[in-house]
Amino acid sequence: MQTSYTPRRIVTLMAMIVTAVLFSAGSSRAQIPYNVFLPLSLSDSAKDDPFRSVELVAPEASIASDDVFWTAERMAEAQPLSETSALSDAQEAALAEQLDALDARYQRVDASASGTEGGGLPDPIAAQQARSEFPDAWLSPDDNVDDFAPAAIDGTPSIYTLYLGNYYSQSWKSYPYTAIGKLYFSAGYCTASVIRPGIIVTAAHCVYDTSTNRWYSNFRFVPAERNGTAPYGSFSWTNVRILNGYINLSDWSVSGGRYDVAVINLANNSAGRPVNYYTGYLGSIYGQGYVRNVTEIGYPSNLTNGRWYTYISHAESYQYSTDVLGYGGRSGPGASGSPSMLAYAPFQAGNINLVNGVASGVNLTSRWMTAARFTATNFRDLCNASGCGIP
Repeated sequence: MQTSYTPRRIVTLMAMIVTAVLFSAGSSRAQIPYNVFLPLSLSDSAKDDPFRSVELVAPEASIASDDVFWTAERMAEAQPLSETSALSDAQEAALAEQLDALDARYQRVDASASGTEGGGLPDPIAAQQARSEFPDAWLSPDDNVDDFAPAAIDGTPSIYTLYLGNYYSQSWKSYPYTAIGKLYFSAGYCTASVIRPGIIVTAAHCVYDTSTNRWYSNFRFVPAERNGTAPYGSFSWTNVRILNGYINLSDWSVSGGRYDVAVINLANNSAGRPVNYYTGYLGSIYGQGYVRNVTEIGYPSNLTNGRWYTYISHAESYQYSTDVLGYGGRSGPGASGSPSMLAYAPFQAGNINLVNGVASGVNLTSRWMTAARFTATNFRDLCNASGCGIP
């Protein structure tokens, strides 16, 4: 195992283009040749810039192919992607120092830069429309579970409050829960959330494998998935962006979590509607302090029913590493990419329910989580490159 941070040479990435990488997780996987678009004329001083975005674009044919590929059986068989650190505490500390130095070298904006972008509600008749378009998903056996989930409880250091989310009817029929769902791909599934119209955010390790230097494939987003059903349908993708800093990590690590952010543009569904028509979209915020009350919502498979329903967790965050949040919790595999939100407020939109980061790592023994803390460089610029339009 390589324990030091050594940025990969651009020729390695070029080779990935020339060889037309295909990622397949089994003989039944669709063999779709994806194109990787990378800057081809980077100077020596820029090729290792950790904040430069790298894009994967889906051929038009892949949208129709993914419609056929992601059957209900395949989704049920998909395994959650693990979120673990392969490095020791000492290795993490050494890596953090080297990454800090690299960040300082390429920092392009004032580290104090911050901003907020409000969310938006679903279309007023979206629920009625979805019930008509996906009737089977609205007639699930446990649709009569109408108990109310506990109210939001602010956490304190090393303490968290955890309870089931969209197991309850009001937590899959209502905003902001509708904007959070499962992201399926060739290696399994993670959690993602709608962050702008037609755009979702998740963790970079849910779209790119640093151990094989390959993109995953067959991305499919199912908002508000519950008990194996898709009450608002599912959506294919058109392109995905991550940071060069994540690609350059020789091994995934918690300290490297500052780059563990991915933004995906989704295609409209067969009815021509964007995902946010049904779900609305969460607000976003970047450049905030480390000590905040946070709410995380995702699909942690290690918890009872976590594979089939979301869990909602409240805690108080702290600084784990540079641009990496730490907070109490035990959401395991499948919860990678979950939104870590500030100003959580059920059933309301605006400058609330603000995604401040995405779940990146977990220590199930000590029961703490980490999340990439959104900044101008690891989130705003990356999202804007995909059309977010965030000031």
